[in-house]
Amino acid sequence: MASIDQVIQQIRFALENLSERNGHHEFEHLCRHFARHRICFNILPATGPVGVGGDQGRDFESFRTFIHGLGADKFAAIGERKKLAFACSLQKQVNRKIRGDVTTIMAGAQRPDIIYFFSSRPVTVAARHEHQKWAREKHHVELEIIDGEALAEQLAGAGVFWIAARYLNIPLEIFPSLPKADEEYEAKKIAWAKVTDLPSRYSDFVELKRCARHALNNSPQDVTFWLDLLERFETSQVDEPVWTQVAYEIIVLTVRQTHCLRGQEGRIRKYLSEAKRFQYPDEVENAATVMAYVVATHRSGEIEIDAKEIHQRWLGIRDKIDGGIEKPASPNQLCLWLAVRGQLSFAGGVTKETSPNIKETLSWWLRLAKKCSNAPAFPVQQFHDELLDYIELIGERPEFDAILEKLRPEIAKRTGAAALAESHFKRAGQFTKQKQFVRAIRELHSARVKWFSEETLEQSTFCCVLLAKCYSCLGLNYAAIYYALAAGFIVANAPRPLPADRLYECLANAVQAAYAQGHWCLFSGLVEALLILHEERAPNPSDLTKHEHLQWLVQNLPMAALVTQRLLPSHFDRFMNGIRRRGFGNLTEAGMKVIRPPFDKWSEEQFAKALRKSFTGPPFSDAGKRCETTWSALGIQWRIRWDNSYEALKVAGEAVAFLQIALAEFAGHDLDVVPGELQAEIEMTDDTKITVEPLPDNSVYRWRFRAPRAPKPGREGMNDYAEQMLICVIKIVRALSVMPSEKFNVSIIRDSGSRIFSHGIFARRFPELIGFFLPEVGFRSDLRTTIECPISLDGWRPTTPAELGWLNSIHPGFDEAAELKRIRIRYDVTIRGLKFTLERLQGNAEFRSIVTNLRAKGWKDWHVLQAMLNAVANYRTNEKLGRFDGNAEYMKAFKDESFSEERPDSLPVPTEKFSERELEFATLTTVLSTMVHCGLEPRHSTPNLEGLREYLRHRWRYWDLDVEHPLVFEES
Repeated sequence: MASIDQVIQQIRFALENLSERNGHHEFEHLCRHFARHRICFNILPATGPVGVGGDQGRDFESFRTFIHGLGADKFAAIGERKKLAFACSLQKQVNRKIRGDVTTIMAGAQRPDIIYFFSSRPVTVAARHEHQKWAREKHHVELEIIDGEALAEQLAGAGVFWIAARYLNIPLEIFPSLPKADEEYEAKKIAWAKVTDLPSRYSDFVELKRCARHALNNSPQDVTFWLDLLERFETSQVDEPVWTQVAYEIIVLTVRQTHCLRGQEGRIRKYLSEAKRFQYPDEVENAATVMAYVVATHRSGEIEIDAKEIHQRWLGIRDKIDGGIEKPASPNQLCLWLAVRGQLSFAGGVTKETSPNIKETLSWWLRLAKKCSNAPAFPVQQFHDELLDYIELIGERPEFDAILEKLRPEIAKRTGAAALAESHFKRAGQFTKQKQFVRAIRELHSARVKWFSEETLEQSTFCCVLLAKCYSCLGLNYAAIYYALAAGFIVANAPRPLPADRLYECLANAVQAAYAQGHWCLFSGLVEALLILHEERAPNPSDLTKHEHLQWLVQNLPMAALVTQRLLPSHFDRFMNGIRRRGFGNLTEAGMKVIRPPFDKWSEEQFAKALRKSFTGPPFSDAGKRCETTWSALGIQWRIRWDNSYEALKVAGEAVAFLQIALAEFAGHDLDVVPGELQAEIEMTDDTKITVEPLPDNSVYRWRFRAPRAPKPGREGMNDYAEQMLICVIKIVRALSVMPSEKFNVSIIRDSGSRIFSHGIFARRFPELIGFFLPEVGFRSDLRTTIECPISLDGWRPTTPAELGWLNSIHPGFDEAAELKRIRIRYDVTIRGLKFTLERLQGNAEFRSIVTNLRAKGWKDWHVLQAMLNAVANYRTNEKLGRFDGNAEYMKAFKDESFSEERPDSLPVPTEKFSERELEFATLTTVLSTMVHCGLEPRHSTPNLEGLREYLRHRWRYWDLDVEHPLVFEES
């Protein structure tokens, strides 16, 4: 047995010898199979005779496909990728060949994005870079060159060594054993290598099958050895029932190792012919798997069976399964048949252009999920796990959630809460990979609750850690701090010891969230707590390479130092002294030297842009007399303030965390929110309940929280607080929304309220967590009172994560025809009601200028006319009644005035009542009446006029629509 270096040398020698025996075809096959394993699966051999240009310079090319292998006996999909082309050469004049092939390929109709060129000869690094530069500049294509040296090293990998053995005639035996090969496997391999008799017993088959599957996953260089033994066993079973099982193993092992079924056509035809007699779902499932691989290799040109024959055999299997579904022997068997039917649909058609029928596949599986409650023997957990694998490859579709919704109660009933928690946890992992953090949060909360027991406390804690990370990714940093500290508290006080690294990780997550929020005083205090804990408990505390929780800190301290130096130069020395005191001075200063040159080149505008991109709120926004936090969600910029004291942080931080947790639950719901900015003050009182009330303001949503300065601890305190805060949150969101009350109660209170209640407070209340991890001395009152935040939140606009964005699509209730009809009526009513006022104002240059300005803002003529009519009606009604009053008498007089035709003797309205400011305010009446007419309910006591306009613009096209109308204003 040779070493890896010796294997590489032998492969290199064999590659050199290929040109001597004119082995271009072998080299082409070798490169194609290697590319399929290492570059992309979807590769076709080129057509046309080699050497006469029939292949357009390409030896093989990629094609759009959905085929991909998925574990043992499975078949799944991937999405399309960039267009690739491949060329290979044994020529000694390799440099000339590279440019010639690239030129030929790029002259074809299908221009690739990337060209891979394989050469059996060496290509120097300098030459490679020169060719790549030429390809980019001349042909606008990326060129990758894999020469003989690189190819030899790659082919020495266990998963692809069989390619070298097959096409370079290198003995399989020279490949060294892998560390993963266990002793039992190695013993069986040695024993079978000594066997000279033909294996013929069924027990032989079972052992060979088990070893071959082990090799496929752990020692792929051995697969050919076991395939040879299986084929020998097959010869003794040609006329026996077990033959189909043996043939199945050979076919599947071959295709999974080589992605090719050339040479297997006869065995496949015989197997599928035998499959006509299969009676049971597990037998037919194997046939469906073989058919899936046949379809896949047909698409990639790696099987010699035509599409018509494949289609006929596919139909035969389909009819067999449909018959089983129509007349199942039992509910268990029905579910098995439905599972197989979905797999067959997923194989799709039989041509290169046909994709898997995903919709049909999922419809069969949804039907299965609905039936599985009546099939106690059906392996629900196994089907569930396979479904999650398909989600990874297909991508998210609504049908998956519907299927899981049906499967999960059965999993809980059969396997218990822990298995159900595992389902939610795995699903959360999928959503996190897709950066769907809101959906991940919901799954993690479900897993956390179901895992919260002494036996699975570590899993529940890990869910909290991941929740903290997800909240932080959404800019909900106080929610992140809360869950990070809650997880840390559980670890520190668990009845059974949990890994110490988890405690460091929890605190590190809280540190990162405070940093991202821009609360750098809190960040400084939490860092201090983390480093004290680290120095006291961590093994080898000075070896940072062994402590992941400090690596983030080391990476970000240089930037934090430079930002501090630029924003608060008077505080910089103090900042650095604190870093040096904890032993990070040299690392921080070294990092500053690296990033300072580009940092110093930033203009003030570039610097401000970089800060907004990196932080949810401005750095040091928790310094000074008032602490401020901001984030963006659901069309609202949230801005919360409180007195900058230790006790206030405990109280206010909890309110902010709960509010952010609730907003994550509301995400994705169409709340009919009117966008704008919400500013809230949190005051501490001696009351026992937290309350919230709106304050008058037409420019922002202004609110005031009153929170108890002495929070009630324990489970009772947690439940009371969650209930009170839920009422406050719903009150705020209700005021921001114009959704009808009945719908709001169903969509928000019923659907989201219970989740918010259970997700909001966990383990301990926020004040207790802060007291546990951040004693008052760590609050850094001295720091907070000696510096001020250098950036005002007035001009700060945090980035809105896509998942928390305002839903501003056209409203489901919008009817364009009805709106246009209403606009026509408005023209008729306003022109009649302003008949003489319009005549009087037409000659007023100042008024014409106002109309021009309003038109430039997007106002249509009917907007101007309606605002004028509102101003006229309001003035005349006030003059008539002597006051503004919203009672019935006033409203009746206002309505009568609005719908009456203006007379020559009508009370003249002063010109100043038609100023731009007056007209903008007067349009509020029309805006509100329009919303009421549409079935909406504006609820805020002091309407946010700009927000209402934005809402109507986006959701009801209020500022877009117009109709043909008389020319009422002179052009200006």
